[in-house]
Amino acid sequence: MEWTKCLYSNEEVDLAGQALVGSYEYLSVEEALVIVNNWRSSHAFPLNTMKTYLREKALEVDSRSLVAQRIKRLAAIEAKLSRFHWLTLSEMQDIGGCRAVVDSVEIVEELVGVYQNSRIKHRLVKSDDYIGSPKKSGYRGHHLIYCYFSNKSETYNGLKIEIQIRSNIQHAWATAVETVGTFTNQALKSSQGGKDWLRFFALTSAVFAQKEGKPSVPNTPGSYVKLIGELREYAEKLDVINRLQAYATAAKVVNENAPLKNARYFLIQLDSEKKQITIRGFRSRESEMALKAY
Repeated sequence: MEWTKCLYSNEEVDLAGQALVGSYEYLSVEEALVIVNNWRSSHAFPLNTMKTYLREKALEVDSRSLVAQRIKRLAAIEAKLSRFHWLTLSEMQDIGGCRAVVDSVEIVEELVGVYQNSRIKHRLVKSDDYIGSPKKSGYRGHHLIYCYFSNKSETYNGLKIEIQIRSNIQHAWATAVETVGTFTNQALKSSQGGKDWLRFFALTSAVFAQKEGKPSVPNTPGSYVKLIGELREYAEKLDVINRLQAYATAAKVVNENAPLKNARYFLIQLDSEKKQITIRGFRSRESEMALKAY
């Protein structure tokens, strides 16, 4: 397949990002979207390279590991640029991201060590240990930001890719946050939304941290008894168990062009009001069509 190459300078990309959030009036939203989507798509090749290496190393330490990749969604890019006014689109480090989910926190640390001791040619830009120092929201995991480098072709050199490494329990927590945020129309993943839900997830993560023998979440009870007691109060107040079970079974999946088994790209649309998920598949040669549909 032919990989997308960036057709614009960093300055043009940054101006498109500003236009996307309404802070640059000399570029229409339609014009900005063309540039932003090209910038997103240009990360596909280095992301695929990073994911392939991650999968290889993850399987070495955990044969049941799960590895996935994603290009940051347009809505997520817009939200991040709106929240962090100092951030430019070309400096955003997680446009392309891949993730490994492994069985335990010990294996997370082992896989991070594999990267730290490897001779990978890509440059490590940043390493964030959110297991040793959890976020106030309760988010836990280890992030590595790499700057792509190839001595064979300079086309994609300099593009940044984020690698996330989580344990199963850390991934379950993060998935629950996104699920509840989606169905309740709250940006819980960005620590925005109802205080009760934010507190519930912080407390839940603190319990998980204690179970994994790792540092707890800031501003949560140090006593396990008090922690469980407060968590139970919020779980009952929010009717968490019933809600999560309902969310898990409420969405009806509709395939627009079944079968999808030969598709490489998938466009997934969730209608939280109709409780319906629509999935449209695209073959490898239809990457541009998938981008336009998105």
